[in-house]
Amino acid sequence: MNTKQNRLFLKSVKGAAAICLAILFVALGFNLIWCGQAFGSNEETVVVVQPGDTLWSIAKENCPGKNIQEAIYQIQKTNGLKGANLQIGTVLKIPAF
Repeated sequence: MNTKQNRLFLKSVKGAAAICLAILFVALGFNLIWCGQAFGSNEETVVVVQPGDTLWSIAKENCPGKNIQEAIYQIQKTNGLKGANLQIGTVLKIPAF
């Protein structure tokens, strides 16, 4: 490649990287809005228990930045759970707090 081709290639790579970053930020923004975690939404998120899920893993994934033990307590309280045992396929409401 000559110098002109190198510059053109670098511009193309930079442009593609900028487009990928823009798409990533838009996707993350929609994900936060969809999950009810942006803009102070008070809506609950619904999670279906999958094989291997625990209250800890569900709380960690769906309540980022929150105290995990408090999140687990709130999930148990909201769903009327007496312990930590979960059944696959159970629909859990994850409270916004």
